[in-house]
Amino acid sequence: MTSIQRALADSAAAYAHRAVDSFVSDNLADFYLLAGISIEHAMKARLARENIAFIAPDRAFTSALELWRTRDDIKSLPVGTKTIGGAEAINRLAIIEKSFAVHADSVRDILRFRNGEAHIGAPGAGDHRKVFTSFVAAINALLKVPAASFWGEHSNLVEATLGENSRGVSLHVAEVLAAATAKYRRKFDFLDEHQRSSLLALAEQDAEHRQSDDVLLIACPACGTEAALLEGENSIEVDVEVDHRDGTVTGGRHYVEFQAGSLECLACGLELDGQEDLEAAGVETLLPNDTIDSDRLLREYYGDDY
Repeated sequence: MTSIQRALADSAAAYAHRAVDSFVSDNLADFYLLAGISIEHAMKARLARENIAFIAPDRAFTSALELWRTRDDIKSLPVGTKTIGGAEAINRLAIIEKSFAVHADSVRDILRFRNGEAHIGAPGAGDHRKVFTSFVAAINALLKVPAASFWGEHSNLVEATLGENSRGVSLHVAEVLAAATAKYRRKFDFLDEHQRSSLLALAEQDAEHRQSDDVLLIACPACGTEAALLEGENSIEVDVEVDHRDGTVTGGRHYVEFQAGSLECLACGLELDGQEDLEAAGVETLLPNDTIDSDRLLREYYGDDY
């Protein structure tokens, strides 16, 4: 059996994940609808945790009685049992949990935007990123779950959005990574294992064919496939061995160093441009290029003088 409170919390979580997927996919209509449902269910779950009767409307004894009788098994709840709406849930939460007051106005806006999308096909929101920030902050406060594990693959985005990411992933890069991950899932998740493997193999083969001295093949920081192409420039570096007793050079070696500048993944479509974004995504931007013979580069550069 699943209690009404547990069912509401689980539903809030499921809709929250779908809302974030929609946001990073730039499907804003679905984001507002799903975010509004998630918020309302999360508020009711919080009230039900205190007392299941707290989600019954005023002067609705029959509804309160049915909610109480079936509190431990939502499947037993009679169809049509009335509960409060979102606006009243906000008012009641403000009394029960004083700390929720900081989210009250933004939650009212989210519910209003949901209704605008549901009723006339336009949410009326101007700053979508601000609404997204308010949404994830309110869900974290209501469900009281560990954010890193709750948001899963979107945890970096949520942490960056709320300014809590200790790993330094910028909000822009977090959004780009989340969008690429969502695109990868839409592209591959509905396929069976054979179809998925075949398409990924084609993408990785295409990436291998596009490798060159200035384009290296790496694992994608968004989808993890070996279909990401790291483009940059090579330079010859020298390690010199010195006798520190008298400062004389005793030996050394030269090698090719690769400085990355951009990335493109042929599987999920991720694109990163610039060293700062690459580093924020966890991509190493300065690394030895073992695929090139340093002697060949030196001969090409110095010609007959080498």
